[in-house]
Amino acid sequence: MCEWIRTEFDPATSEKACGRKRVLLMDGHSSHFTPEVIEFALERNIAILGYPPHCTHALQGLDVVCFAKMKFEMKKSVADFEDKNQRVVDKPDFLLVFGRAFNRAFTVEAVKAAFSATGVYPFNPGIIRPEQMKPAEATSVTGSFALTQTSPVQAIIQSFRAYHPTAFDLSPSNAIPLQPIASSSHIPTAPSTPVASGFHLMPTS
Repeated sequence: MCEWIRTEFDPATSEKACGRKRVLLMDGHSSHFTPEVIEFALERNIAILGYPPHCTHALQGLDVVCFAKMKFEMKKSVADFEDKNQRVVDKPDFLLVFGRAFNRAFTVEAVKAAFSATGVYPFNPGIIRPEQMKPAEATSVTGSFALTQTSPVQAIIQSFRAYHPTAFDLSPSNAIPLQPIASSSHIPTAPSTPVASGFHLMPTS
C-alpha cells in the first residue's frame, strides 16, 4: 500500500494540490495503516480517512457505481460474444470479453459519478441517508436441491425440518445403563432396526 501511494497517488495529485492538504479514502482494514504509510502521508500533507466497517455498500464509489456498472457490462459483453461466435466464452476469450466490459464501465463519467453519488465530490454529507447506515437485517431463503430427490431422502429432509429438540435430564442418576446382549433372540426390536456394538437399552426396575 505504501508503494502504491508513493508511486501512484502522490504523483497523480501533488501538482494539482499545489501544497494543499490531500485526502486519501481507504477501507478501514488495519493492514493499510502501517507505520510506513502514516509517515509518508504526514510528510506529504496527505490526510487518510478510513471507511467505517460494513458501510462500503453506501460510502464507496466503486461499490455504488463502478462495480454495479461493470456487472451489467460484463453480462452484456458475454452475451454479445456468444451471439457473434455461437459458442460459450472460454479461458482464451476471457481477457477480450472482460476488457470490453471494463472499458465501457470504468469511464471518466462513471468515476466522477461514483464520487458524486457518495457525496465525496462535490462534498455533500446529506446524500447518505440514515437508513443506509443501519445494520443489515438477517435474512434467509429456503434452499432446495437442484435435482428431485428419492422418497427416502425427501422423508429425511422433511423430518429434519419438522424436528424440534427437547431437553432431557441426562444426569447419571437418570441414565439408562447399557446391558450386553446374550443372544439375538433378546433384541426387542423389529428385525430391520440396527443395533450397534452388541448393546441395547434395557429398562431398569
